[in-house]
Amino acid sequence: MKKYLLMLFTGTLIAFSGCGFVTDSTPATMPPVPNLVFSEMPDRLPSTPPPVVITEVTHGTLTDLDNIAGGTGLIIESGYRIGLGVFTTLDASRSAEEERNGLAQVSSYYTVLTLDENNIIIAAAIDSTMTRVNFDLEGQIHSDLSAFPPTRMELGDAYGMRRASPIAREWNEQMNDFADWMVGRTPLEVLNMQLTEDHRPAEPDLIASVTIVVSDVLASVERAASNAK
Repeated sequence: MKKYLLMLFTGTLIAFSGCGFVTDSTPATMPPVPNLVFSEMPDRLPSTPPPVVITEVTHGTLTDLDNIAGGTGLIIESGYRIGLGVFTTLDASRSAEEERNGLAQVSSYYTVLTLDENNIIIAAAIDSTMTRVNFDLEGQIHSDLSAFPPTRMELGDAYGMRRASPIAREWNEQMNDFADWMVGRTPLEVLNMQLTEDHRPAEPDLIASVTIVVSDVLASVERAASNAK
């Protein structure tokens, strides 16, 4: 399934960056439009790997983009739309005190959705990054600013949620199940899901597999649906 995820993210970047993919030998001069079908590759683009048809996709990680060397185009089934949504929060940050350093924490949540002609989610991918910068009362930074933080999906077990989870499941496992649950539903159905008072899933088919707070993830889902083209 991983190769399909790579196709999904490649398609998303193409849709939002306006790359010059064309349907004939004439370079594209206008931004991508919904339901665009790339039927063949122009001679000016690399010939390998060959164009691929997205017929099945599933969840995965944003870091899989690192494995893509250049772009060779996609053939996307007519009527499908792809949307990327990003939601970022700073609410875990704190001021510096004499007893402890301050913390600037940026948490970003990313969702990619593929929607069919009936606005049904046929594929979903969720990931997140958390960047922390410590500083003291004088404003001196005590963090490595050159570090490139991995995503939570990339961290896997190293993220360390399993030992604190009441169901002994890591963040990536829970989010993969949440992404699977979204498939077959509309974005509105997902956004109107049953939640506990502290914003954890209360859906009968999710309570045993997803117990983390999903409000920020749902915010990225809403943006992905709104951005779908």
